[in-house]
Parts: sequence; C-alpha cells; structure tokens
Amino acid sequence: MRQDRRDFLKLTACAYAAAAVSTGMQAAQRQKLPEDLAGLSLSDASDLLRARRVSPVELTNACLARIERLNPIVNAFITVTAAQALADAKAAESDIAKGRRRSPLHGIPVALKDLFDTSGVRTTAASAIFADRVPSEDADVVRRLKAAGAVLLGKLNMQEFAYGDTSAQSHFGPVRNPWNREYVAGGSEAALLDDSGPQ
Repeated sequence: MRQDRRDFLKLTACAYAAAAVSTGMQAAQRQKLPEDLAGLSLSDASDLLRARRVSPVELTNACLARIERLNPIVNAFITVTAAQALADAKAAESDIAKGRRRSPLHGIPVALKDLFDTSGVRTTAASAIFADRVPSEDADVVRRLKAAGAVLLGKLNMQEFAYGDTSAQSHFGPVRNPWNREYVAGGSEAALLDDSGPQ
C-alpha cells in the first residue's frame, strides 16, 4: 500500500515537472516569434498557425497594420475588407483551437487581384466602368480559398482589365513600385507591401 502511494506521488511529481518544462518551452518558443509577422512566407505563417505559436487574428492584424501604413504610398489595394477579415480570422482561430484545421491556408491572410469576383465585395477590374460593381457570387478560385479557410484582406489594384504590364493605368491611380517609386510596379498587383520598400 505504501509502495503504491510512493509510486503515485512519484508519477504525479514527474507529470507536474513535465508540464512545467513543456510550458516553459512553449513560452520560450513564443518569445522567438519573428517581429515582422506580415513579412512571413506563406509556408512559415502556416507552420506557426499549425503549431499555435501565432493566431490568425495576430497575423491578420499585422497585415492590416502594414496595409494601413503603406497603402497610401504604394496604392496596392483598391478595397480593404478589414472588418470581415478580422471576423474570419476569429472564426479560423476558434476552428483551429478546436482541432478543425481545414488546410495549410486556414487562417492565412490573402489579397486578391481585383479581377476575381467576390460576393458582396466590389470587383472593379481597376476600371471606371465597374467602379461600383458588387458581384452576387464568388469566382471559383475565391470559393476554393474560402473553403480552405483563407482570410480575405481585400482587393488589389491592377492594370485596368489586366491589359498591360505597368499597372500605371488604373481608375484608382497607379500602383507604385515599393522599392523605387520612380519605377513601374511591373503589371497588375506587383507592388506588394514590403518593408524593404517605402517607409
């Protein structure tokens, strides 16, 4: 009887010690997170989300903060869907916490060229003709991204009707090259919001 009690106490002490070590390791790993969450590769962001070292909400907030800071300079976005993006990020966070991760894209913030129809979100093709057009259905690629759990940040500026290679001809103003605003962005939404560009 005493031996059983001793064994039980040893096992309990070992379990507490293991839990403490695990908690300490998780805290240490969390401290090593990259400072620039918005600059992560898709693969790195997905790995961090899967390991629950970063949340979809943290990742989305980091991207939205970068958009707010840099979009006035580079004009990469025509429409930013911040409120819906945060709602979708919260839903993804809840699903992932419950073990319902849909795909490697679940909780990943993405932006779409403003050529793809998005239900309830205007799709302009960067043209005055469609400046106020709001589709009632998603394009197939949008449906697939949503089914995979991706978080839509908004719609990207582009060459009008994607007919050209400079991205300078847009009803919403030219997309500017983030590394050198004297250069063209190279067509469509090539001016990604990158911190190595304008400050």
